[in-house]
Amino acid sequence: CPTPDLSVLQTTLSIESLNSEHLRAPRSLTPAIRLAHQHMRRGNQKRALGILRDIGEQTNTTPPIVQFMIAHCLAKQSNHLEAHEALLGYVEMLE
Repeated sequence: CPTPDLSVLQTTLSIESLNSEHLRAPRSLTPAIRLAHQHMRRGNQKRALGILRDIGEQTNTTPPIVQFMIAHCLAKQSNHLEAHEALLGYVEMLE
């Protein structure tokens, strides 16, 4: 399946700065996605997954990039069935 546009993940901010930005504006999508990505890069899939799932709950819809990242986190945690289901959800969003 095609990957989403990952350019939103590009940042020069530290994880601490991203966390502060996310706490100041918890409903803002970009800081939350960037913070989750930094947690993923550091191997903290559980924290990243929590942030990503919160995005879906706060927005009532999960953006495709978030669904894609959720699938990736679940796969890294060896939750392959859930990861597959999340990836199928992402593919359905693209149709």
